Amino acid sequence: MSLHNHPEHSFSQNHPQYHNMSVPSPSKVFDTYPISLLSNSFKMRCEQSKLTTVKALQSIGFETIASGDSYNDLGMIKASKAGFLFKSTEQIKKDNPELAAYETYDELLAAIKEHLD
Repeated sequence: MSLHNHPEHSFSQNHPQYHNMSVPSPSKVFDTYPISLLSNSFKMRCEQSKLTTVKALQSIGFETIASGDSYNDLGMIKASKAGFLFKSTEQIKKDNPELAAYETYDELLAAIKEHLD
């Protein structure tokens, strides 16, 4: 079930501010809602936005499966029903041996399918 058709939480109707997206070119996409641009730097409005998003989805009854490649993804990956490192660095894999790590999309897809109900 997606957020857009969840019976109690229709974000597209109740929260139009989440859809403030600008696309300057096909290769660069910037979501202008959660990030405030300040000169040449940016400030995240939510420090652990990926983990916060996973916990919010779980709080309304969703199960999550997550993958990521960097340190900022670890909270999201570890909090999910299933979590995987994908095309990550050797150091991150070494620091997190409990997380399955995959290098190809086919491997990742197979791992995700194993965890679907």
